[in-house]
Amino acid sequence: MNVLMVSSMVHPAKGGVQTYIDTLISGLTKKGHIVKLIDLSMQSILTDGQKVLLHNFRNTILKKLEEYNAPDLIYNELCKRMLIEIFKHIDVSEFDLIHSNSGVATEAIKVSFPNKPLVGTVHGSYYSEYLLYMNLPHGYRSLQTEFIKKFDTSAVSLPDKVITVSSFQDPQMPNISSEKREVIHNGINCSNFQPKYTRNSPIRIATSGLLIKRKGYDILLEAALHLMNSQYNFNIDFYGDGDDKEELESYANTHYLPVTFKGHVPKEVIQKELPEYDFFIQPSRYEPFGLSVTEAMASGCVVIGSDVGGILDQIIHLENGYLFKSESVESLYGVLINAFENVSLNKTIAKRGRKRVEEEFSIEAMCTKTENVYINLLSNWKR
Repeated sequence: MNVLMVSSMVHPAKGGVQTYIDTLISGLTKKGHIVKLIDLSMQSILTDGQKVLLHNFRNTILKKLEEYNAPDLIYNELCKRMLIEIFKHIDVSEFDLIHSNSGVATEAIKVSFPNKPLVGTVHGSYYSEYLLYMNLPHGYRSLQTEFIKKFDTSAVSLPDKVITVSSFQDPQMPNISSEKREVIHNGINCSNFQPKYTRNSPIRIATSGLLIKRKGYDILLEAALHLMNSQYNFNIDFYGDGDDKEELESYANTHYLPVTFKGHVPKEVIQKELPEYDFFIQPSRYEPFGLSVTEAMASGCVVIGSDVGGILDQIIHLENGYLFKSESVESLYGVLINAFENVSLNKTIAKRGRKRVEEEFSIEAMCTKTENVYINLLSNWKR
C-alpha cells in the first residue's frame, strides 16, 4: 500500500504530533508499506512563480484578517495555501490513500485531491488550545474563534475515516459518529525503556513536554511550593522548552524551589534517564493523549496525572498510577502526599503501569489498527 502522509508543520518539530508521525511511518514501513511525508519543510521545491504567489497571498490575507488580531488564524491560512502549492508537485496517482494530521492539512488536501480516499487523525482542537493560549473562558465566542473553529470542523467532517488518539471527545469539537471514528492509541517501543523501580532520597520527580500553559506546569510548581513548606525532601526535573519557560523559571527561583530545567533533550536521553526517577507528573489542563505518560509508565515511574483527555485512557487511579483534579493545586498536593507516603504500594503501581503499556500501547498495536483502517476504507471505496 502506498500512503501519502501529510502534516501542516515544518518537520522535524517538537511535540507529540511529530512523534506520532515518525512512529507510524516507521511501523508501516516495517509492514511493507510505502509512506511519503509531505510537510512545510518542502517549500524548497516551489517555483519562483509560486513563491511570488504565496507572498501576494500573505499580503492579501494579512490585510483581510488584520481586524481580527488573530496571528494563529493567519498562520494557518498561509500553511494551507503553502500545502496546496506543494501538492502541485505531487503525482497523487502513485498513492492509494492520503493520511492527514490536522484540519489545516485536510482542507488543503480536499482542495487539491477531492476524490482521493482520506484518513484524518485528530490530535487536538485548534479552538480549545486557542482559548487556553489566550486565557479565555470555555465557550468564548468571537469572530476570531469562529474562523479558528472551522479547522476543527474540517478535521472531523472532511476525511472519510477519522482516527482519534484516545477515547476523549473534546466537547468543543463537532461530534464524530461511531461509524466514522476509530480510536487508536499512540504506541511506543517498550524495549527502549528499562525500568528500575527506583526509590531515591531525596525523592526524584520528572516531567516532560512543551512548556506552555495547557501543560499545567504552573500548577505543578504551586503544589511543589506546598510540599516544600510541608518539609518534604524532593527534586523536580523539567524536560522540554516552550513559551512559558522564563515565567516558570522565575517562579521557581523566587520561591527557591528544588527544580531544574533541563531544556529540550533527544528522546534517547529521556529513555535512558526516566527509569532513574521515583515519580512522573503530567499536570495538563488539556491533553488529547499524553505520550509522556506512556513513556513514564514504561520506564517504571509511578505516574501522577490530571484527570483529562487521553490521560484517563492510560491511568486507573490507585491501580497503575494516581489521578488528581485538573487545574487544582490542592488536589495535586493531596495526591502527592498520598503517593509519597504510600511506599509499600508504589512498586506494585509502577509494575502495573509498565504491564499496561506493554499490553495496550505498543507500536505494533498502533500500526496494525491503522493499517486495518486503511484496508477497510479502500475495500469499501466507491471510485
